[in-house]
Amino acid sequence: MNRKKSYRSLRIVAILFIVLTSIVLTTSCQNKEAKKEAKKQEYYQKAMKLKEEGKLDEAIIEFKNALQQDPNFADGYYQLGLALLEQGKELGQGYGSLVKAAELDKNNLDARIRVADLYFNQALRSPTRDFSKAETEIKDILEIDPNNAGAYLLRGRIFSVKASLAKQEGDEETAKQLYAQALENVHKNLDLTPENAEAYVLLGQLHLVQEQGEEARQAFEKAISFDVNNIQAHLSLASMAFKDEEVAKAEELYQKVLTIDAGNPQALGGLGEIYLSQSAFEKAIENANLVLQGIPEDQRNTSREGISARFILGRAYLLQASQQEQENPEAAKKLYEQAKQELEPVVSATQDLASAYYSLGLVNSKLGNFQQAVEQFGKVLTLNSQHLPSLTNLAIAYFQEKQYEAAIEQAKKVVALDPNNVTAHDLLSSAYLRIDKVEEAQKEMNILEQLKPDAPALHVNRAMVFLRARDYAQAITESEKALEAGQESAFLYNILGRAYAGTKNIDKAVQYLQKAIELNPEFISARLGLGDIYVKTEQYDLAEAEANKVLEIQKDVAEAHMLVGLAAIGRQQFDAAKAAFEKAIVANSSLWEAHYQLGLAQKALGNSDEAIKSLDQTLTLNPQYLPALANLTLWAFEARDFQKALENGQKALASDPNNVMIRNVLSAVYAQTGQYTDALEQIEKIRQIQPDAPNLDITLGVIYLGQREFDKAIEAAEKAKASQPDNPVVYDTLGRAYTAKKEYDNARESFLTSLEKRPDYLPALVGLGNLYGIQKNYYNALEQYQKALAVDSNSPEAHTGLAGVYRMTGNTEQALKEFETVLAVQSQSPVALFNAADLAVQLGEYDKAIEYAGTLVQRDANNINAHYILAQAYSAKGDSGNATLELEDIVRRQNTFQPAALDLGLAYLAQERFDEAQQQFKRLLTLNDKQTAAMLGAAIAAQNIGNDTEAVKYTEQALAVQPENPMNQYVLGNIYISQNNHEKAREAFSKAGTFYEDLPFDDAAISSYYGDQPESAAMTMNLAASFLARGWHQQTIALLTDITLSKTFREGPLVRYALARAYTMQEDYDKALKELEAMVTAHPDLAVVYKNQGNIYQSSKQPEKAVEAYKKFLETKPDDAATRVQLGLAYEAAKQVDEAITEYQKILETMPDSALTKNQLAWLYADKGENLDEALKLALEAEQARPAAGIIDTVGWVYYKREEYDKAIEKFQRALELSPLQPTIRYHLGLTHAKQGQKDLAIQELKNALNISADFREAEDAKKMLEELSKQ
Repeated sequence: MNRKKSYRSLRIVAILFIVLTSIVLTTSCQNKEAKKEAKKQEYYQKAMKLKEEGKLDEAIIEFKNALQQDPNFADGYYQLGLALLEQGKELGQGYGSLVKAAELDKNNLDARIRVADLYFNQALRSPTRDFSKAETEIKDILEIDPNNAGAYLLRGRIFSVKASLAKQEGDEETAKQLYAQALENVHKNLDLTPENAEAYVLLGQLHLVQEQGEEARQAFEKAISFDVNNIQAHLSLASMAFKDEEVAKAEELYQKVLTIDAGNPQALGGLGEIYLSQSAFEKAIENANLVLQGIPEDQRNTSREGISARFILGRAYLLQASQQEQENPEAAKKLYEQAKQELEPVVSATQDLASAYYSLGLVNSKLGNFQQAVEQFGKVLTLNSQHLPSLTNLAIAYFQEKQYEAAIEQAKKVVALDPNNVTAHDLLSSAYLRIDKVEEAQKEMNILEQLKPDAPALHVNRAMVFLRARDYAQAITESEKALEAGQESAFLYNILGRAYAGTKNIDKAVQYLQKAIELNPEFISARLGLGDIYVKTEQYDLAEAEANKVLEIQKDVAEAHMLVGLAAIGRQQFDAAKAAFEKAIVANSSLWEAHYQLGLAQKALGNSDEAIKSLDQTLTLNPQYLPALANLTLWAFEARDFQKALENGQKALASDPNNVMIRNVLSAVYAQTGQYTDALEQIEKIRQIQPDAPNLDITLGVIYLGQREFDKAIEAAEKAKASQPDNPVVYDTLGRAYTAKKEYDNARESFLTSLEKRPDYLPALVGLGNLYGIQKNYYNALEQYQKALAVDSNSPEAHTGLAGVYRMTGNTEQALKEFETVLAVQSQSPVALFNAADLAVQLGEYDKAIEYAGTLVQRDANNINAHYILAQAYSAKGDSGNATLELEDIVRRQNTFQPAALDLGLAYLAQERFDEAQQQFKRLLTLNDKQTAAMLGAAIAAQNIGNDTEAVKYTEQALAVQPENPMNQYVLGNIYISQNNHEKAREAFSKAGTFYEDLPFDDAAISSYYGDQPESAAMTMNLAASFLARGWHQQTIALLTDITLSKTFREGPLVRYALARAYTMQEDYDKALKELEAMVTAHPDLAVVYKNQGNIYQSSKQPEKAVEAYKKFLETKPDDAATRVQLGLAYEAAKQVDEAITEYQKILETMPDSALTKNQLAWLYADKGENLDEALKLALEAEQARPAAGIIDTVGWVYYKREEYDKAIEKFQRALELSPLQPTIRYHLGLTHAKQGQKDLAIQELKNALNISADFREAEDAKKMLEELSKQ
């Protein structure tokens, strides 16, 4: 913290002793200055000795003590900065001290070089890469000392980085000029320090980036000649050697580095690369793991060394797996999975490492993740379009993913580069067959025959080709030719049977398939073909028999289980079908038909979620399977998963553009998601395909609703109602349109009609709840949302509505819980994220607030409100660094955001950046010249800077705006303490609030409060006050518990009172009470402390202790009516009813118009069943003065006790109109209905009370009464 400059004391002494002789004045000042100087030197010399002894913590304290004596002590700041940097704990404060030293002593060039280096490193981390501050500092240094070698070296680094950036942007000319300037500065350094190894390393790096290998090598070797342990030089030479295939030399250099630094990650990684190149995979893995062990876990996927190590591991596992694939497939698979695990972070962290993408592509291909492989090979080809292995593997991956056109495109590229590539031609023939391009397939077959002329059974192969191409006639022809050529076999008869099945010649198909089975009874393919025919001809028993024979031949043939499932589906036996399809999937998880049929069976059984999973898997295996796409589109829409419906619907239309059902669903999806132009486009296309298509008007209504064209929405819905009078969607649309037009009666009628048509129609339930919420009819809104959740417990709309009700009625904790439920379903919901973050801050759950607001900021970096919530949460946690970053970002983006501007000024105060704080508060006052918090902030900043005049001026401005605000007087009092003006300080504190009014402020007391450094202590108290006023209890506690504070000051009443308030804010009541107890012990006459104790005991649910504390306070302040009310409430909480009644009676003697007291007394009389006439009189008077829900409830309760049940019901219902979510009032109403014999109404209200809260005060009584009524 800055301390007052010594001339302030001289000025004060001059004013106070103006009447004395000039000799006395001079002698006094000189003595004081001499003492301070001597004290400063004593602290400084002690600190230097401790620093030399390595006792850095103690040295730092002594340096700070020296700086308290002289805030302009440049050497003190310099040595403090060095000590802090050496300690390694408070680097920011260390550099800050060096900056201060450099400001105070421009000739301290070592400090200035360090500051320039700091600016350089800050610029490196900044996205703007603005080196101007560092360059300015270097320029100033060289003006003072033109031969400063360190300045030239640092400037060389700056030019080197700038050159690299220019090169990345393609500006070669600028890069060349900057490299030349970098070299010039490095050579100037070497002229001055010829044996500077660090300079030679930079020189070598500059030559290396300019591809001047020999010059680079010489520079690195020169560096080593001056510093044999220079790690960077050895590493650079090793890397060059490895690149030049001088492996032994590279290994030797890396090993040399490890003798210097055993855990050096670059050396370990370099050796890993060498071992990898030598197929010494285990050694490569060992080295890479050693690198990772030396890196913090949270940096292993981001640091350069961590990424390099993972790349080595990934390739090592990949190569090991390829070696084991034939002999041990399971082990190979595990290795591929390990490779994937290592390679994925590498490609995430790099953008242009082609080998990483290629390696990961190979791994994913081996693991069957073909779509991922496609993406990775594609990335390689964006970097190198002629990479033949990637082209080939990309074609294979596309083929495996059944993206045949894409496979053909890539295979053609392979052939263009390698015309005789057998794999590519084979792939082309197969892919052409899959898309029915038979002619192209045959051409490829001809090429294959030329490349591989010894292909056996040419006719059979051609028959198979034609069968796959669904050219059944040609398949039959080729098969018959094969038979004529003597190629008779079960395999050939199987082709014939399947070909005849394709021509719908079922008899011949069955004949040839049976012949195949005769030749080979265990020919599974033939039996499966025959079973498939039996299913299609509804001969389910025969189909199942063939399937079972297959399973006898070979266990767990997936297609056989499929046949069993299809037969069960035909018989409507969905459980059996489900079991059979699951067996098929276990046998062959890639059999997409089984996943599809399982999905249909699950849907038939009502298992919608499982059905969707099965169809999703179908599309994973067969992305263009139209029936799966169509069903998923419809199911997703029904589940209101619009994004999924949109994705699947668009895929379906790619295969079937005239599918009206899909287009209808898509139009509704677009309407629901606000894409109205697209929705109308779908409607128009439906009209062109099918002019009389149903549901068009319904969809149009939804579209117009979204476009806020409510009259058109109503018109479209009315037209739809004429043709579909029982469709609940129509009335829901009307309800929402009328709600938007504020025609609430029509809206309510429409929603109710929708629910008459379908009582569980979720949108109408939510819409009606929203309507009630708009009308502030919160109980009915709550009821509707709960009904909606009974239909769909995960409905985000219902949970959002429920959260809104809780928030509007002050139930903050429950509101947060509901918004978090929304996020469990829709993790990116901006409404839920914002409200959850905001509520979490209010509830003190700062980590949650940071998580939710952080998610919002990730989605939208310009979300100012989310940034501000982050700043509030960080501030409340005491994380001033992150809070400041957020606040600076807000103010930079929107400089008129006053709350952030104010908080930024306070954050600067917390970080002792007083000049910046003052500038910030001044800027805020230009936006709002009535902002007293900014005035006080500016005053406190001025106080710490030493500007007395401004400190007083800003405080007086605050008093002019808010003359009765005790905070203004408190700050002013501390400013006067800093100026040693005790008279004015006393005057200010006398108006600073009850505590300070009661606290003595004579000179002796002031000395005992503020200690031997009153200036500094007063500044500290003002800082604490500013933090407390903002609710920053963590900063307050940290400030006032600092070990450097003097014992006298720390144990004085000012600090203890402030700490008690801070601990109370964070609900650490034990610590707060401890501070207050210490104050009472030291100052037993300070009665106001007892009142504070009472309040804390009340908050911590210790009413008996609260009673004792309030009574002690009232012994000295018997006329404090507000405290007597609190005493009465404490008696009530302690169940000391008679004492509470007595206290309330006393209050009414002095405050006969207190509505609160009358209400409490009336309630107690009624609860005891005594003085009911007086109770009624008091309750009615309270109601007349303050007709609040709680007071009206008391009137009703008195009537209930008087057995005037009609009047009681009238009052309870009126109270519920004001507070519909108060369970106690509903409980009272239920009791009253029960007394009148209205059993059903009583049960309903008791249920309503418990529905609102299961644990309100009378909940157990309500449950018991409900149970009794239910038995009657």
